[in-house]
Amino acid sequence: MRINSSITARFLTGRAAVFRVTMTLVALGMAGSFIAVPVYAQHGGDAQGGAAANNPRNAPWVVGWLDWSASLDNTNILFLTNEKYSKLAKYFGNTKNIFKCPADQYVSPAQRARGWTARVRSISGNIGVGDGNAETGPWEPIYKHIRTTSEFIYPGPAETWVYLDEHPDSINDAGFFNPRQSSWVDQPATYHNGAAGLAFADGHPEIHKWKGSLAQPRAQKVKLNNTIVALARTGDPDIRWLSYRGGRVSEKSY
Repeated sequence: MRINSSITARFLTGRAAVFRVTMTLVALGMAGSFIAVPVYAQHGGDAQGGAAANNPRNAPWVVGWLDWSASLDNTNILFLTNEKYSKLAKYFGNTKNIFKCPADQYVSPAQRARGWTARVRSISGNIGVGDGNAETGPWEPIYKHIRTTSEFIYPGPAETWVYLDEHPDSINDAGFFNPRQSSWVDQPATYHNGAAGLAFADGHPEIHKWKGSLAQPRAQKVKLNNTIVALARTGDPDIRWLSYRGGRVSEKSY
């Protein structure tokens, strides 16, 4: 596992903030090293880092649908640690901690009333990496559905993201759709002073500071209502950054 700790304090202030981002890097580093392509590929599974919808029969990396209701999916750690539901659970020692950013402490009033202090997952997988149902959703033709490690071409594995922190109002199943040219399908998180953690296909993690639509105050609020609120347009620097790293069919990106 390779952790780039030099970026943890560049735009964060205070010990608590630095601790949270450091723990996020550790978790994403574990995700990149043990959930994503490298280890699983060595065991004959090739690129199986993404999600295959919320159905165990599709052999996704985890199942479970998160929302702000009292549904037990929000707290069921077996969906993360049991191989019946999480195909890669054995590769990370059946632990749950790598799925959760410590900065994500959001629960709804209904969940707090049940005594819950957090939901089980903050991280989602690139829907276009690994087997799955990516093309049946809001799929953009510039992206490539990568099923084998040899298909990490545009760009290579060091620049193709596999896991990221997803905004609490956006997260539901374990799959994250890359953006359209001028809008978000799913929305990345902004936990770390306007930044999010990502794990890449070569196993390394990064914290990326958003500079466009995701830097807007409205995009950083958590409203507990399962809606996408970031307003983007063509040429948005955040869409440009993530679409380039989404895994593409050619040199073209947004």
